[in-house]
Amino acid sequence: MREKSCGTVTFTKIDGEIKYLLTRTDYGVYGFAKGHVEDGESERQTAVRETWEETSIKPKIVNGFRKTIQYKLKNGNDKTVVFFLGYFENQTPKHNEGFENMTYELVPYDEAMKLLTFDNTKRILKRANDFLTKQKEKKS
Repeated sequence: MREKSCGTVTFTKIDGEIKYLLTRTDYGVYGFAKGHVEDGESERQTAVRETWEETSIKPKIVNGFRKTIQYKLKNGNDKTVVFFLGYFENQTPKHNEGFENMTYELVPYDEAMKLLTFDNTKRILKRANDFLTKQKEKKS
């Protein structure tokens, strides 16, 4: 059986520096906001909804970035997660009543790479950071 989730590599800029928003579960896993696609939702809609549910942040999806990871769950199901880049400003991450209770870290790239729990999530962050670096170079 196959399961599908969508989420965002969520970021903001503070004093010109990109900071990534990481979630941390009660059992210590660092990652990005993500969750299951509901009937009738697009991937982007799911990513934005799940980010809001888990962080109270409503990100703006950055065009041109869509990456996937795949892995096997403990129950044997195959899982696909689609990640988009989500930008936010003037919002503060916090627990959204009625949804998963997470804690948050808003950190620069190097620290995020150290904190993220899984290698496949680190690869997504690297690709997101490379994408943002290239976007910045195009504007210069």
